Amino acid sequence: MSRTLTSVKDDGPPSLPLFHGVVQVLELIRALYGRRHERTSGSDSGGGLPMLCLVRPRELEDLLPAIGERLKSAEPHRVPHAYIRLEPSTADPRDADHTAQTPLPPPEVDTIRGLLADIAEQLNGPLNAQAGRMRFPRFSLALWLMRQDLSGTEIPRREAELRKRLWRRDPAQRIAELINTNTADAPDRTVWSVLKVLALVPWLWFQLKMHWRLPLIGGYRWFRRQSYLAPEVPGNFLGFAERLTENEWNKEVPEQVAKFLINTLLEDLRRSYRRFPWRLRGKWRTTYTTVLLDNVTRSNGGYALLKLVNDIRNETGLVDPLLLITTSSLVPPHAVEPTVDNVQDVVSQAHEADEQGYRAWRHKLDEARRARTDMTWYLPVEIPPAATGDSRKSEIRRHLAAADKYTLPPPPWWSRRTLPVALLLGMAGAGIYAYSSFSVVHCGILFQPPWYWIGAAPGLTSMENKAGECVGVTDGTFLAEFIDDAPPGQTQQAAQEADPILTGLRAIGDTISRQNQAALDKAEETGRPVLTLVYLGDLSPGAGAFNLSAQHETLAGIAVAQYDQNFEPNTPLARVLIANGGKDMGHGVEVVDQQITELAKRDPSIIGVIGLNYSREETFQVIERLGAAGLPTVASTLSYDNIPDRSPLYFQVSPQNVTQARRAVEFAGGQGRTAGVKIYSDGVDPYSRNLGTDVENEFRRVHPGATVQWLNEDPHTAGREACQAGQDELVYYAGRGTEFREFLDGVGSGCPTGVPPMILGSDDVASHVANRAARFAKIGIPYYYQSFAVAPSTPDPNDSGGTVVGPALDFYCTLNIIIAGDDPAMPPDECPPREGNLSLDGHAALAHDAASVLLRAANQLDRGGPIPITAGTVWRQINANQHQTDEDLPSKYGLVTGQIDFGSDTNNRVPKDKTVWTLHVDQSGQVSVP
Repeated sequence: MSRTLTSVKDDGPPSLPLFHGVVQVLELIRALYGRRHERTSGSDSGGGLPMLCLVRPRELEDLLPAIGERLKSAEPHRVPHAYIRLEPSTADPRDADHTAQTPLPPPEVDTIRGLLADIAEQLNGPLNAQAGRMRFPRFSLALWLMRQDLSGTEIPRREAELRKRLWRRDPAQRIAELINTNTADAPDRTVWSVLKVLALVPWLWFQLKMHWRLPLIGGYRWFRRQSYLAPEVPGNFLGFAERLTENEWNKEVPEQVAKFLINTLLEDLRRSYRRFPWRLRGKWRTTYTTVLLDNVTRSNGGYALLKLVNDIRNETGLVDPLLLITTSSLVPPHAVEPTVDNVQDVVSQAHEADEQGYRAWRHKLDEARRARTDMTWYLPVEIPPAATGDSRKSEIRRHLAAADKYTLPPPPWWSRRTLPVALLLGMAGAGIYAYSSFSVVHCGILFQPPWYWIGAAPGLTSMENKAGECVGVTDGTFLAEFIDDAPPGQTQQAAQEADPILTGLRAIGDTISRQNQAALDKAEETGRPVLTLVYLGDLSPGAGAFNLSAQHETLAGIAVAQYDQNFEPNTPLARVLIANGGKDMGHGVEVVDQQITELAKRDPSIIGVIGLNYSREETFQVIERLGAAGLPTVASTLSYDNIPDRSPLYFQVSPQNVTQARRAVEFAGGQGRTAGVKIYSDGVDPYSRNLGTDVENEFRRVHPGATVQWLNEDPHTAGREACQAGQDELVYYAGRGTEFREFLDGVGSGCPTGVPPMILGSDDVASHVANRAARFAKIGIPYYYQSFAVAPSTPDPNDSGGTVVGPALDFYCTLNIIIAGDDPAMPPDECPPREGNLSLDGHAALAHDAASVLLRAANQLDRGGPIPITAGTVWRQINANQHQTDEDLPSKYGLVTGQIDFGSDTNNRVPKDKTVWTLHVDQSGQVSVP
């Protein structure tokens, strides 16, 4: 027997024979190959597909090849199909025996096996892959087993040998081999061990498939559940597989072996069309699997294949998506003429095939299935001889021309290839949108990893975008998110001035974050308690370089206090959180209520809040909210007179404005400027208004006859008016440092003689002086300014002319190390000079002292006994220190900016007699202490 896999003719596409009913036959095939989507128990083939048997005259040999051409030229692409031409036999006695039903001889199994292999090869080919390749894993495994020769292996070892061969064939083995190959290149033993464990996973998976009856494990399980060859003998898959090997399968009943092979191929087809929630490929197939078998007879395996498919469908009760279309000269499976009595009732004529013939078969199908007849699935159609006469042929050609081309039904909209892509894109788009929205709200940068805004310490980072500002709390890891957005309308010059300060701020944030982690690690090692301080300030970049410079110094001073605390061997360890209340503390109340207070409820290690650099109404409200939350607050630079009235839990390390005003009047007296004072004050700024009023009142008290003049509230105009001051008068600038440059511009333009008045600036002018670019932009006009701390005027604190000594010298040495990014635990032999521009505003020292007030109170509690260290006990300890006489607990804190003495009155939370320094900036911009 021989087979060819292509059309008979090689000189062009075969022509469709012209016979009566040809159009009806084509329409019947169209109706059959189009996939129906009714829900059934076995598949979605609407109850099952017939085997369409075209009984044709011998001269119409081009009929099936021509039908194949129609399937190839379907739109939008070919109908997936296989065409097999079988060689007819002209002298087979069984073909003439109308009643013979001989058992399947053993050689016929090889014939059917080869025929099935040809069908699977074509269906799996690239020409039929438009809806996805058809895979035949079970059928391929069955063929592979039938080729395995175990005759050279001892019988007791055959199962082990077969298992070894199956393992080498299994895809899991290739995965394991790939892992083992990479194991040799493992960088260390840990990775090597992990890879070795991973290499076991494919082998365990293979064992599960081999021995366990678990669903969804693979094809081996099906072999033990199918109906043929008694798979339960001897009891496991390997034993059954051994029965299928070469020299063993021929000991089985041939018909059972053939049915097993056909059923494996049908099962693979069923799985290709089956619907799973996670796999829609089955729904892409809008046509059934069509196989064209030309010239089927009893001797070439064609009749046997049809008979066995009929038997399998009857015996298993399962339907499959296989549409078999055959041609023969006799009616299968009996090999009789169409007019013989026993088949005459089931044979349809070609011209009625698509209506009466197929409809009659459908109506009888259920009854025939129950009876399991030998022709249940056969739909024989008699093809008449070719038409004769030109007029008759022309008529048939017109009908064929009017018939539509074969088309593929469109897939359901929800199963098209574009849907998963659209769903994935939609989900990705929704995820990106949700992430970007959440990221923007939480100050993240678009397309950064989602943990970017979660923070290194879960629960400690809580940042939100409020009206374009990033506010909230961080452990230092994401300080850059607070400061990186440029304020609207920022000039290029302002950006250039701010850039090095931003770089320094990010570095300080990294330092605090590292020290936080080091504190947690040390606490785990030593069991020392951890205390948490929250710095709350205005970190939004709206105030430009002035504000950022002050914040840089403040955080650097806090980092020194944290290091000093953690360096001691027996004290509690300090952790620092950084909170941004927004520009001008515009979101401070929200940050306190929604984040700091909530964090304090979850984390009792939070003992207080420090910072709060600017006296504004928003700051006052924040102090009230912190007091209501039970959190003691120590401000570093606030000096507004009435702030202590806002909360009993509030303290500050700077003197009040009234003290600053007294020192200003004392300075005026020392300079002989007692005849009068001209005061500049911003009428809408509480700090400026309060300080200006204090200066006026103090001048009138000390010098009753002195004149007091309030300058224009516009700083430039006020500067011009200041030029009118006499030689015995003082000009006092009670405004903000951010407007001081504009004030000096007015002085420069209003004093043409080059003799400017004597100007004394408030403590806030220190922020202007600290900004080197702003200070040297207006040289030529000397002035004095007040400060609550004196920072070194030279890079090396040792060269400060004696103004920095004792604790202050140690502080500034450590500060220089931290700003340089070095480890203060390994200091150099000599105090290093400061890198970058000097900051002369004293904010670093004041912030250090504010943090130290809380930390020293906590240290005293820790030394004092079993009292827990909480926000409440720390507040009580600070109050207790006001009247404590024990040498270990002095009432005066000897800190960097001098002694901080709250006095014996527990209602007093402002340091008594705190030093207010007066510094001088000469015509060249150099700073000195008078």
